[in-house]
Amino acid sequence: MSLIKPVEMLLAALGEKVEAFSCDGMRVTLGCALAAGLSIPIAWFGFLRISILWRINTPSWAFMLTVAIACVSCYMAAALLLVWAKVHEKAVGWVMAIILGSFVLAVFSDVWRNPEIWQFPVRDPFSVHLRDALERTIWLSIFTLPFAALVRYAGRIVRAVRRWHSGADYSLSITGK
Repeated sequence: MSLIKPVEMLLAALGEKVEAFSCDGMRVTLGCALAAGLSIPIAWFGFLRISILWRINTPSWAFMLTVAIACVSCYMAAALLLVWAKVHEKAVGWVMAIILGSFVLAVFSDVWRNPEIWQFPVRDPFSVHLRDALERTIWLSIFTLPFAALVRYAGRIVRAVRRWHSGADYSLSITGK
């Protein structure tokens, strides 16, 4: 019995699920937020795992799970806020979820690392902390955007691969040649 036919059927069923998923704006926005929230701890602990620092200072599973939950919660809160405000229906709703989620995570990380931030006078350190949070927002947005874009455009990717696989006159090249 050939293994190719069951794998093709499985991939076809998966492709149908992905196409159905990509038609719903709310699901796409929430999926993009989930992908962005998970990309940060996976990359962070993945790079730490392959580095020499893992043997020196191995983080506990509780810490890794806490970081993952914090990241996902910040991005999902931003996405749910956009869903609640009906912004997810716009074409750039998923990008707004990434930017807002990155800002929420940047502010949350400031407060998590330094809980005494609320005891400072408002005028002096607020601008410094806000500037740092905006800088981290830019870097987090740049890092998480490809993962969210992969979720956003998954339906189009599946349709392009299907047309290419079926032998239609379609090229997978960016230039279209």
